[in-house]
Amino acid sequence: KNLGAVVVLYNETPRAKNRFFDCIVSWEKHLKFVHNRYPVIVFYLDNVKNALTEKQKASLRSLAPSLKLEFHPVQHVVPQQFKKLIKGILAKQQPKRGLGYIFCSQFLGFEMFKHPRLTGENAPEYMLRLDDDITFDADASLDLFEDMYKNNIEIGWNVIMYQWKKSSAHQDDKVNQYVQRHHLQNNSFYREHFPNGVWDFRLYAGCVELYKRSVFSNQAYYAFLEEIQMLEGIYQYYWMEQAFKTLWMYFHSPPEKWKLYSCTLPTLHRGIRKEWFEYEDC
Repeated sequence: KNLGAVVVLYNETPRAKNRFFDCIVSWEKHLKFVHNRYPVIVFYLDNVKNALTEKQKASLRSLAPSLKLEFHPVQHVVPQQFKKLIKGILAKQQPKRGLGYIFCSQFLGFEMFKHPRLTGENAPEYMLRLDDDITFDADASLDLFEDMYKNNIEIGWNVIMYQWKKSSAHQDDKVNQYVQRHHLQNNSFYREHFPNGVWDFRLYAGCVELYKRSVFSNQAYYAFLEEIQMLEGIYQYYWMEQAFKTLWMYFHSPPEKWKLYSCTLPTLHRGIRKEWFEYEDC
Protein backbone atom coordinates (compact mmCIF):
# COMPACT_ATOMS: atom_id res chain seq x y z
CA LYS A 1 0.00 0.00 0.00
CA ASN A 2 1.25 3.50 -0.89
CA LEU A 3 0.42 5.27 2.34
CA GLY A 4 1.69 8.76 1.62
CA ALA A 5 3.70 11.21 -0.43
CA VAL A 6 5.03 14.75 -0.28
CA VAL A 7 3.82 16.77 -3.26
CA VAL A 8 5.19 20.08 -4.55
CA LEU A 9 4.72 22.27 -7.63
CA TYR A 10 8.06 23.77 -8.68
CA ASN A 11 8.18 27.43 -9.72
CA GLU A 12 10.51 27.77 -12.69
CA THR A 13 11.61 31.41 -12.22
CA PRO A 14 15.34 31.80 -11.50
CA ARG A 15 14.81 33.34 -8.04
CA ALA A 16 12.29 30.68 -7.08
CA LYS A 17 14.64 27.98 -8.39
CA ASN A 18 17.37 29.00 -5.94
CA ARG A 19 14.81 29.08 -3.14
CA PHE A 20 13.62 25.57 -4.01
CA PHE A 21 17.13 24.20 -3.89
CA ASP A 22 17.41 25.61 -0.35
CA CYS A 23 14.08 23.98 0.51
CA ILE A 24 15.25 20.57 -0.65
CA VAL A 25 18.32 20.89 1.58
CA SER A 26 16.02 21.72 4.50
CA TRP A 27 13.74 18.77 3.73
CA GLU A 28 16.74 16.46 3.57
CA LYS A 29 17.85 17.70 6.98
CA HIS A 30 14.54 17.84 8.83
CA LEU A 31 11.77 15.86 7.11
CA LYS A 32 12.85 12.73 8.93
CA PHE A 33 9.71 10.62 8.65
CA VAL A 34 9.81 10.89 4.85
CA HIS A 35 13.43 9.76 4.43
CA ASN A 36 13.88 6.64 2.34
CA ARG A 37 10.22 5.75 2.75
CA TYR A 38 7.82 8.12 1.03
CA PRO A 39 8.16 9.67 -2.44
CA VAL A 40 8.59 13.40 -2.92
CA ILE A 41 6.61 14.14 -6.09
CA VAL A 42 7.81 17.27 -7.87
CA PHE A 43 5.51 18.61 -10.58
CA TYR A 44 7.06 21.20 -12.90
CA LEU A 45 6.02 23.12 -15.99
CA ASP A 46 7.53 21.72 -19.16
CA ASN A 47 8.30 23.57 -22.41
CA VAL A 48 8.70 26.95 -20.70
CA LYS A 49 11.64 29.26 -20.20
CA ASN A 50 13.77 28.17 -17.24
CA ALA A 51 12.09 24.76 -17.04
CA LEU A 52 13.75 22.27 -14.74
CA THR A 53 16.65 20.59 -16.58
CA GLU A 54 18.04 17.08 -16.24
CA LYS A 55 21.21 18.58 -14.78
CA GLN A 56 19.19 20.41 -12.14
CA LYS A 57 17.25 17.26 -11.29
CA ALA A 58 20.53 15.40 -10.79
CA SER A 59 21.79 18.23 -8.59
CA LEU A 60 18.64 18.09 -6.44
CA ARG A 61 19.04 14.33 -6.02
CA SER A 62 22.65 14.76 -4.95
CA LEU A 63 21.62 17.39 -2.38
CA ALA A 64 18.97 15.08 -0.90
CA PRO A 65 20.02 11.43 -1.11
CA SER A 66 17.46 10.42 1.54
CA LEU A 67 14.52 11.85 -0.41
CA LYS A 68 12.87 9.66 -3.03
CA LEU A 69 12.53 12.49 -5.55
CA GLU A 70 10.29 12.03 -8.59
CA PHE A 71 9.92 14.63 -11.35
CA HIS A 72 6.74 14.88 -13.41
CA PRO A 73 6.28 17.48 -16.19
CA VAL A 74 2.91 19.20 -16.52
CA GLN A 75 1.40 21.67 -19.01
CA HIS A 76 -0.61 24.83 -18.45
CA VAL A 77 -3.62 24.58 -20.75
CA VAL A 78 -5.75 27.72 -20.67
CA PRO A 79 -9.43 26.73 -20.92
CA GLN A 80 -10.85 27.49 -24.36
CA GLN A 81 -13.34 30.05 -23.08
CA PHE A 82 -10.56 32.25 -21.68
CA LYS A 83 -7.90 32.01 -24.40
CA LYS A 84 -8.98 35.19 -26.21
CA LEU A 85 -9.45 37.03 -22.93
CA ILE A 86 -6.02 36.46 -21.36
CA LYS A 87 -4.55 39.86 -22.26
CA GLY A 88 -7.46 41.69 -20.67
CA ILE A 89 -7.52 39.33 -17.67
CA LEU A 90 -3.87 40.00 -16.91
CA ALA A 91 -4.29 43.76 -17.43
CA LYS A 92 -7.00 43.87 -14.75
CA GLN A 93 -5.36 41.40 -12.37
CA GLN A 94 -4.94 42.72 -8.81
CA PRO A 95 -2.44 42.16 -7.35
CA LYS A 96 -0.28 41.64 -10.45
CA ARG A 97 0.79 38.02 -10.16
CA GLY A 98 0.76 36.93 -13.79
CA LEU A 99 -0.43 33.84 -15.62
CA GLY A 100 1.75 31.58 -13.50
CA TYR A 101 -0.29 32.33 -10.41
CA ILE A 102 -3.49 31.49 -12.25
CA PHE A 103 -1.92 28.19 -13.29
CA CYS A 104 -1.02 27.39 -9.67
CA SER A 105 -4.66 27.78 -8.62
CA GLN A 106 -5.83 25.75 -11.60
CA PHE A 107 -3.35 22.92 -11.09
CA LEU A 108 -3.27 22.74 -7.29
CA GLY A 109 -7.01 23.33 -7.10
CA PHE A 110 -8.09 20.34 -9.17
CA GLU A 111 -5.84 19.24 -12.04
CA MET A 112 -3.29 17.82 -9.63
CA PHE A 113 -5.80 15.29 -8.30
CA LYS A 114 -6.43 13.99 -11.81
CA HIS A 115 -2.75 13.57 -12.68
CA PRO A 116 -1.84 9.92 -13.42
CA ARG A 117 0.70 9.89 -10.56
CA LEU A 118 -2.07 10.67 -8.08
CA THR A 119 -4.65 8.26 -9.46
CA GLY A 120 -4.76 4.49 -9.81
CA GLU A 121 -3.00 1.77 -7.85
CA ASN A 122 0.20 3.74 -7.18
CA ALA A 123 -1.52 6.83 -5.83
CA PRO A 124 -0.69 7.77 -2.22
CA GLU A 125 -3.50 7.52 0.32
CA TYR A 126 -2.34 10.67 2.13
CA MET A 127 -0.60 13.80 0.86
CA LEU A 128 1.60 16.43 2.45
CA ARG A 129 1.36 19.21 -0.13
CA LEU A 130 4.09 21.84 0.33
CA ASP A 131 4.79 25.05 -1.53
CA ASP A 132 8.26 25.28 -3.03
CA ASP A 133 9.27 27.92 -0.46
CA ILE A 134 8.56 25.89 2.69
CA THR A 135 11.44 25.00 5.00
CA PHE A 136 11.79 23.47 8.48
CA ASP A 137 13.84 24.61 11.46
CA ALA A 138 13.44 21.43 13.53
CA ASP A 139 12.97 17.75 12.83
CA ALA A 140 9.60 16.39 11.72
CA SER A 141 9.95 12.87 13.06
CA LEU A 142 6.37 11.78 13.69
CA ASP A 143 5.09 9.78 10.73
CA LEU A 144 2.12 11.98 9.88
CA PHE A 145 0.68 9.52 7.38
CA GLU A 146 0.77 6.63 9.85
CA ASP A 147 -0.76 8.84 12.52
CA MET A 148 -3.61 9.93 10.26
CA TYR A 149 -4.24 6.36 9.14
CA LYS A 150 -4.31 4.95 12.68
CA ASN A 151 -6.58 7.72 13.98
CA ASN A 152 -8.92 7.91 10.97
CA ILE A 153 -7.94 11.53 10.25
CA GLU A 154 -8.80 13.13 6.90
CA ILE A 155 -7.52 16.69 7.40
CA GLY A 156 -4.30 17.69 9.15
CA TRP A 157 -3.40 21.35 9.54
CA ASN A 158 -1.04 23.92 11.02
CA VAL A 159 -1.81 27.01 8.89
CA ILE A 160 -3.42 30.03 10.61
CA MET A 161 -3.85 32.52 7.76
CA TYR A 162 -7.29 34.11 7.40
CA GLN A 163 -9.21 34.69 4.19
CA TRP A 164 -8.55 38.10 2.64
CA LYS A 165 -11.71 40.15 2.20
CA LYS A 166 -11.22 42.07 -1.06
CA SER A 167 -11.59 38.99 -3.29
CA SER A 168 -14.43 37.25 -1.50
CA ALA A 169 -17.64 39.01 -2.60
CA HIS A 170 -18.10 37.19 -5.91
CA GLN A 171 -17.14 33.87 -4.35
CA ASP A 172 -19.52 34.43 -1.42
CA ASP A 173 -22.42 34.62 -3.86
CA LYS A 174 -21.46 31.37 -5.62
CA VAL A 175 -20.96 29.54 -2.34
CA ASN A 176 -24.27 30.74 -0.92
CA GLN A 177 -26.04 29.50 -4.04
CA TYR A 178 -24.34 26.11 -3.60
CA VAL A 179 -25.43 25.98 0.06
CA GLN A 180 -29.03 26.75 -0.85
CA ARG A 181 -29.16 24.12 -3.62
CA HIS A 182 -27.73 21.43 -1.36
CA HIS A 183 -29.65 22.43 1.78
CA LEU A 184 -26.54 23.07 3.85
CA GLN A 185 -27.92 26.06 5.73
CA ASN A 186 -27.75 24.13 9.01
CA ASN A 187 -24.16 23.02 8.49
CA SER A 188 -22.29 24.10 11.65
CA PHE A 189 -19.42 25.55 9.63
CA TYR A 190 -21.77 27.60 7.46
CA ARG A 191 -23.69 29.01 10.42
CA GLU A 192 -20.49 29.97 12.23
CA HIS A 193 -18.42 31.35 9.37
CA PHE A 194 -20.96 32.85 6.98
CA PRO A 195 -22.81 35.42 9.10
CA ASN A 196 -25.18 37.32 6.82
CA GLY A 197 -23.85 35.33 3.88
CA VAL A 198 -20.32 36.78 4.09
CA TRP A 199 -17.50 34.46 5.01
CA ASP A 200 -14.91 34.97 7.72
CA PHE A 201 -12.72 31.97 8.33
CA ARG A 202 -9.25 30.55 8.46
CA LEU A 203 -7.63 29.03 5.39
CA TYR A 204 -6.66 25.45 6.15
CA ALA A 205 -5.38 24.98 2.63
CA GLY A 206 -2.41 27.00 1.47
CA CYS A 207 1.35 26.76 1.58
CA VAL A 208 1.17 23.63 3.76
CA GLU A 209 -1.63 21.10 3.26
CA LEU A 210 -2.11 17.66 4.76
CA TYR A 211 -5.05 15.46 3.84
CA LYS A 212 -6.36 12.14 2.73
CA ARG A 213 -6.24 12.25 -1.06
CA SER A 214 -9.78 10.94 -1.42
CA VAL A 215 -11.12 14.14 0.15
CA PHE A 216 -10.42 15.87 -3.18
CA SER A 217 -9.98 13.05 -5.65
CA ASN A 218 -13.67 12.38 -6.25
CA GLN A 219 -16.54 13.40 -8.50
CA ALA A 220 -18.40 15.23 -5.73
CA TYR A 221 -15.50 17.68 -5.36
CA TYR A 222 -15.29 18.24 -9.12
CA ALA A 223 -19.05 18.82 -9.22
CA PHE A 224 -18.69 21.35 -6.39
CA LEU A 225 -16.09 23.25 -8.44
CA GLU A 226 -18.39 23.23 -11.46
CA GLU A 227 -21.28 24.59 -9.42
CA ILE A 228 -19.32 27.48 -7.91
CA GLN A 229 -17.82 28.17 -11.39
CA MET A 230 -14.29 27.80 -10.12
CA LEU A 231 -12.54 28.37 -13.46
CA GLU A 232 -14.37 31.63 -14.02
CA GLY A 233 -13.42 32.63 -10.49
CA ILE A 234 -9.73 31.86 -11.03
CA TYR A 235 -9.40 33.60 -14.39
CA GLN A 236 -11.74 36.56 -14.07
CA TYR A 237 -12.09 37.19 -10.33
CA TYR A 238 -8.63 36.06 -9.17
CA TRP A 239 -9.75 33.39 -6.74
CA MET A 240 -6.97 31.34 -5.18
CA GLU A 241 -7.23 27.63 -4.66
CA GLN A 242 -6.71 27.87 -0.89
CA ALA A 243 -10.18 29.34 -0.48
CA PHE A 244 -12.30 26.81 -2.35
CA LYS A 245 -10.22 23.88 -1.10
CA THR A 246 -10.77 25.06 2.47
CA LEU A 247 -14.50 25.36 1.78
CA TRP A 248 -14.61 21.79 0.55
CA MET A 249 -12.67 20.55 3.59
CA TYR A 250 -15.31 22.11 5.82
CA PHE A 251 -18.22 20.68 3.86
CA HIS A 252 -16.68 17.24 3.36
CA SER A 253 -14.98 16.26 6.62
CA PRO A 254 -16.59 16.42 10.09
CA PRO A 255 -14.57 17.95 12.99
CA GLU A 256 -13.63 14.56 14.48
CA LYS A 257 -11.67 13.79 11.32
CA TRP A 258 -9.46 16.91 11.67
CA LYS A 259 -6.23 17.12 13.65
CA LEU A 260 -3.79 19.92 14.44
CA TYR A 261 -0.14 19.10 13.71
CA SER A 262 1.76 22.07 15.08
CA CYS A 263 4.78 21.03 17.10
CA THR A 264 5.20 17.92 14.94
CA LEU A 265 5.38 19.96 11.70
CA PRO A 266 7.75 22.90 12.39
CA THR A 267 7.30 24.76 9.09
CA LEU A 268 8.50 28.16 7.89
CA HIS A 269 7.16 30.11 4.88
CA ARG A 270 10.05 31.99 3.29
CA GLY A 271 11.78 31.84 6.64
CA ILE A 272 8.78 33.14 8.63
CA ARG A 273 6.52 31.34 11.10
CA LYS A 274 4.65 34.19 12.81
CA GLU A 275 1.28 34.94 11.19
CA TRP A 276 1.52 31.77 9.08
CA PHE A 277 1.56 28.70 11.34
CA GLU A 278 0.15 27.42 14.61
CA TYR A 279 3.27 26.71 16.63
CA GLU A 280 2.82 28.06 20.17
CA ASP A 281 4.18 26.32 23.26
CA CYS A 282 6.37 23.97 21.22
